[in-house]
Amino acid sequence: MGNVIKRTTMMVRNMERSLIFYRDILGAKIWFDRPFTLDGGGLPIGKKGDVLRLCIIQFEHAQIGMIGLMEFLEPVMPAPEINYELGYGKPVFVVVAEDAQAIYDKAAAKGFRTRGAPKTWSTTGAKGETKHFLSTYVWDADGHFFECNQVTHIDWPEGVESE
Repeated sequence: MGNVIKRTTMMVRNMERSLIFYRDILGAKIWFDRPFTLDGGGLPIGKKGDVLRLCIIQFEHAQIGMIGLMEFLEPVMPAPEINYELGYGKPVFVVVAEDAQAIYDKAAAKGFRTRGAPKTWSTTGAKGETKHFLSTYVWDADGHFFECNQVTHIDWPEGVESE
């Protein structure tokens, strides 16, 4: 087997606020949660002796879809102002959503920034099928952008087997 990206880890300002987004809104489970002390030789951030909290959350798949959330506890690292614009160095996380409307409703109720009410749209898939979606777009507590797509219907072309 070749190289595989197992997880993405992101710095967060407030772990508890971040967990509201990932656990309570997107439905992730906490897989690992503990503080650790930097030894000065690994991460290119912080210094030897700094204490961090790493929380790894997991979605429904056992090997993919894990996200690490890392917060500096001692000393607290000053955070830059959140920039909600997309651009270089600003990833778009794409979520296969079971209920895009519920994600929007929960995010809005908890005060997370959204791009507006969910919208419907369609696109042509890799096998020529037309996929119809209900999608919502939300930012987590640190300005990471999430595109949450719920497939509502698929129109398969003549002669192409559905999945």
